[in-house]
Amino acid sequence: MKQFLKLALMAAAILGAGSIAATVRTWPRWIPHLTAQICVERPENNGVLNIRYAQVVIRGGPTLTLAGGEAACAWVEGGGVYYVWVQSRDPYDPTDTGPTAWRSTDLKLEVKQNSRVDLLVCGVGVRGAYTNWSVQFDEQMCK
Repeated sequence: MKQFLKLALMAAAILGAGSIAATVRTWPRWIPHLTAQICVERPENNGVLNIRYAQVVIRGGPTLTLAGGEAACAWVEGGGVYYVWVQSRDPYDPTDTGPTAWRSTDLKLEVKQNSRVDLLVCGVGVRGAYTNWSVQFDEQMCK
């Protein structure tokens, strides 16, 4: 009986972990023409900026919603051009309701068939006093 209970608890933990992973919003891969990925990482920040969600908008694709320390990938059509930007409410103003108070400039991407593009979302400005978002290629790293 103890062995059965132990197995049942392990199965529940695995199924529970699977349901968390299932909440990540990605474009459905089972659609055959979606052959490339745009992956976005949002490194952690200190303070309120870290907990305020930002939307990574992929024009012609899905929108990913990330807090600090999160990452997600979206399936897109390969062989296409996409524009990506980041937007959010003002993280430092709790009364702000405008979804685009902070909005990065658009980043133009050419995504090839069967490829993956890695991007970073960073706060712009002096550490601790950011004023906007930036979306950039991951080799540039957030400063």
